[in-house]
Amino acid sequence: MKYIAIALTLALSQATASSPSLRQVDHKDTVDRELDEVIELEINKHPVVCSGLECTECALPFAFSLANAGCDCDIDKEQFEQILDQLKQKLSDNACKTNDPRKFLIKIFGLESTATDAKIIKYLEKLCEEAHEKQLSAATPFGDITDEGNLFDKEYYDGGTYYNEERETESFPGSPGSPDYELDVDPGTTIKDFYDNEAQSWNVQYPSYMTNFRNCKYNTAMCCFVQDRQAEDNNGNCDTPYDVNCRDADPADNTDICYVNMTESKRSNHVNNGFAIYANDDAKGEGAAHCHGFAWADDSIHPSSMYRGNNLFYISMYDHLYQRGYVRNVPGAPMCSCLEQAAVVSRSDCTEIECVEETLRFVFSSGKLYIKVKKVDIDFKACQGLNGNNNDLYAYYKRLVDENLVTDQTVAVKRRLVGDNGCPGAIRGFLKSQLADLGL
Repeated sequence: MKYIAIALTLALSQATASSPSLRQVDHKDTVDRELDEVIELEINKHPVVCSGLECTECALPFAFSLANAGCDCDIDKEQFEQILDQLKQKLSDNACKTNDPRKFLIKIFGLESTATDAKIIKYLEKLCEEAHEKQLSAATPFGDITDEGNLFDKEYYDGGTYYNEERETESFPGSPGSPDYELDVDPGTTIKDFYDNEAQSWNVQYPSYMTNFRNCKYNTAMCCFVQDRQAEDNNGNCDTPYDVNCRDADPADNTDICYVNMTESKRSNHVNNGFAIYANDDAKGEGAAHCHGFAWADDSIHPSSMYRGNNLFYISMYDHLYQRGYVRNVPGAPMCSCLEQAAVVSRSDCTEIECVEETLRFVFSSGKLYIKVKKVDIDFKACQGLNGNNNDLYAYYKRLVDENLVTDQTVAVKRRLVGDNGCPGAIRGFLKSQLADLGL
């Protein structure tokens, strides 16, 4: 955690008929309605440490905001001093009986009078963690992206819907000089608008309600695309005129598809059993394919986990559909899913979340201190993998393991991302197990 900017907001409650002096203090005659809402929603969720003016030593509620770079809750000495500085100013401005922020925090946290800074910091860090937990429940619904309904979204991630199946054309329903099915119009406008707003400024729900993304065993998801529907974007080989040069265009090839075990994704391929083997590579095998994924920490409030819904949207809809025109699924597998449902491949590109900064609002009222996440600034960047191996999903997963952020399942993940020239061995091992299951 690093506070890189400070913005102060004084929030005074409306005076009541029984306390007209409060109105005089509130010389601006304004009310922070959002603060009132926070107090109304949160006040009963925290144990009462103390109450009354003698305990709180302040006549009025107040609030201040800090910009937190990195979006974590690890408060160091410098950051603690910044909090104390802002509290001291508030205590002075707000008719409080003490200007000592340490004594103030000790009292409202119910600590011993001799409590150390380290103990006070632990209480502040816990409030920060609780703020992030509440942020999880306030996520933007994933369904708001398309506003087409859960079934549509599920079909899109399986490789269907007009998002995947249409291609710009001057044939019917288009006409010469007036094409139809233009990606940058529909769904491009919707995708771009969501990217410019919610996707970079607040956490988006991870759609675990879809079978594609439910209970991912390895904290890893991946999309694999096999077709390109957009020209003139320097990605894939779709070209103009669309009706001639984009009939069955390919994405940029970045992987080798090994095989698909259809049993692992029944709710996407709609068969109970079966498999598809993609022997060889490129023109002698499955042709061009492009895979791109992400992984996240076990801790639900770690940025990689908190914003994994944002990352799914970015990889699937913004980066690959809107910017590159990449669509359609590997036959037998979902287009995007938990890694264990996806095709077994040699490798995958990878995007990680960077939470550049968040605004934390510190709110004091009725003897309690709260923290609320107000807004965030999110960036998407190529994964920084272990040992300098960047933009590689397996290397990024290994980094999460190395940093003790995720349960170590590298052996199982390696069976899904088998490495360059790993497909022949993976196919042999898979076929051997299938024959054994058949008693052969």
